[in-house]
Amino acid sequence: IKHRVAALAAGSLTFIAFFYSLFSILLIFRRRD
Repeated sequence: IKHRVAALAAGSLTFIAFFYSLFSILLIFRRRD
């Protein structure tokens, strides 16, 4: 079970990092306009 929780945590972390980078890029484009 611990391995499953660790894998899920890593997946969520990568998803959050991807979403955060995408959001920051959107903010940069909106600010540049």
